[in-house]
Amino acid sequence: MKIGFIDWGGGQASLYTFTKKSGVLTLDNKNSVETGVNLDQKSLAGLKESKLHDIYLSLPRELISFRELDFPFSDEKKISDIITFELEGLLLGNAEDYVIDHIITESFEERTRVLAACVEKAKLREAINAFASAGLEPKVITSLELRIFGNDYERVLTEDAADGDKRVEAAKDEIAEPSIDLRRGELSFTGDIESFIKVSNVTAFLILILLIIFGVNATVKYNLLKKEKLLLEAEAEKSFRSLFPEDAKIIDVSRQLEGNVNILKKKKEVLGGVAVLDIMSGITDLSDNLAVLDEIRADSTNIIIKGTSATFKDVESLKEALSARFDNVSVTESSSTIDKKVSFAIVMKGRGV
Repeated sequence: MKIGFIDWGGGQASLYTFTKKSGVLTLDNKNSVETGVNLDQKSLAGLKESKLHDIYLSLPRELISFRELDFPFSDEKKISDIITFELEGLLLGNAEDYVIDHIITESFEERTRVLAACVEKAKLREAINAFASAGLEPKVITSLELRIFGNDYERVLTEDAADGDKRVEAAKDEIAEPSIDLRRGELSFTGDIESFIKVSNVTAFLILILLIIFGVNATVKYNLLKKEKLLLEAEAEKSFRSLFPEDAKIIDVSRQLEGNVNILKKKKEVLGGVAVLDIMSGITDLSDNLAVLDEIRADSTNIIIKGTSATFKDVESLKEALSARFDNVSVTESSSTIDKKVSFAIVMKGRGV
């Protein structure tokens, strides 16, 4: 990650470019331009560096008004809350027209001394706009003089830290933990928020595109499934008609099929599971040359056969033959017919019934 630190003062601006890796800052490049009296995009053009993640700015000492104040307590938040009121009358104009931050220079049990750094909002806004127009909008605004001479008020006001290496090292320290940050209040840095909004907007747009794609895909699938459902319903009706042609009107295939299946199950229960074909085959074999069968009926209890024989003896022979295969065989009817044959009815039970 690349980080830029702009050291502005003495009629020039220097950009220190650092690479941050594993928490360690390494100086990659140092570039300086003359700014003259007017700070503008043209004068800063030579400083522009691409792909800087964050930019820090140190203001010239002459742009900052420094004031020493004593407080009868050490609560940092309380100091921040009232320092603007304490500076009223110590600054040119209204203290509300300044951006103010401070550092603690001395701290005792009952007294805390702070050094306040104050910059007029109008001048600070101009500086921010100038650097922003050159693509170098600072995220943090601080003072290298405070970093280097912070505990010595007189040196902060009068002495120059001209050693380039010393200022680079101070810049590293400020990046790690700024001594002050004058980008506060109405002049707070909003770049991170704007970047987040841009990313969020792009993300929202991509999500919208994906939702549209999913919606179209779902619609196509729905239409295909709807057509498939109609085809299956038509096929089901066709199959139902072939199974149950007596049902002339089809309203609900599944319900009507279920009803007809239930009817068939009840019929099966009535039949009691009797193997009719086996019974008919067995009776036919046994009655061969003894009788001519006219009717065979079977239910869950009895098997009934009716027919004619040549003689009553043949009827008895048939009864005896059936008794070898069936239980409770009895002749319930036997009578002579006009053509001198014997009409009979025999009732019996299947084995295990």
